[in-house]
Amino acid sequence: MTATQENNLNIIDSYLKFFSDKEIHYPESDKFIKQYQQTGGGYIKLAYCMKNEGATGDTENKENKENKEYYNYLKNMDDYHSFSAFRYMKFEDVDAMKVLDISVDKTNGEPNQKWHLIVSYFGMLPFLFEKGYRERMNYKSITCPELIIWLAEACNLCCVDEIYNNAEKMKKGEISTKEWKNYARYYWEKFDEIVFAKNS
Repeated sequence: MTATQENNLNIIDSYLKFFSDKEIHYPESDKFIKQYQQTGGGYIKLAYCMKNEGATGDTENKENKENKEYYNYLKNMDDYHSFSAFRYMKFEDVDAMKVLDISVDKTNGEPNQKWHLIVSYFGMLPFLFEKGYRERMNYKSITCPELIIWLAEACNLCCVDEIYNNAEKMKKGEISTKEWKNYARYYWEKFDEIVFAKNS
């Protein structure tokens, strides 16, 4: 393992430790999902792969291949509760997150953003490192608005309304995607401050 990957895994561990006991659903992120959930790609595509038992459609590309392998890896574990990403979670909390039985249903806030963070991102990355598919991560480049809002709610930040409003403005075209990305990077700095302070 490279020094970069080891540093990445330390960051992942801090985030997993902090967010593993947070709620699956929070009101503002669920509200945003009901109105503006992304329609495909990223965590939505992985959720469809999980729900369809590894099926990714006819297109064989890098993302579909990785999603299918990740699904099969989890499915074929003797007990996926022992998956490294769940090491700080109680069994019942893992089950409540709907690991392999996740749905894509924006009316119910699904896929939930705890699944997005722990299963789709911080759980999948070490798997991709081990497979040699990834060398590094750049988690602060994640700008998915529903996840940013959920993280803010889970961190109990006072600026949740501000984040929601900026995300909504981006979706409505009132601010540019570039402006939203700058906001998101700023919020990631706030998340880091809270997560690393708690785990220090």
